[in-house]
Amino acid sequence: MSTLPDFQMDVTGEYQGNAYPESAEYRIVMLRHTTGSIMFCVENSSGSDIGQPLVLDDGLIEGITWMANTNHDLGGYQDDWDIPAGMDRQLVWTLQTDIDHYVQLSEDQIDQVAAWLRFATGEDEWTGGEVWEF
Repeated sequence: MSTLPDFQMDVTGEYQGNAYPESAEYRIVMLRHTTGSIMFCVENSSGSDIGQPLVLDDGLIEGITWMANTNHDLGGYQDDWDIPAGMDRQLVWTLQTDIDHYVQLSEDQIDQVAAWLRFATGEDEWTGGEVWEF
């Protein structure tokens, strides 16, 4: 069994510390802490943390993976109602950062986080290489 690499994912968010919000690049990082816990961090483009790292306990991990495995769109209701074109429902995760940064993960990005967590917790066995790829 190979060692699971740390998780890194580049995302786009907004820097809201100026008069007008500006698009900004961020990196989501998940890694195992020396205590064995899993740390979830958000970094700006210069590599600085933009909030307190989130320690993912068993309850949070279960919530993330369960929500990622749930179909949240409206397709299941098509037989019950007429739904207007363009109406949809989706899962998003607004990350806890400092007040100047706004970072939100889409369903696909949450799926990537959940996939890594399944390997990190031993639910699935990592047989990949030294770089995380989903």
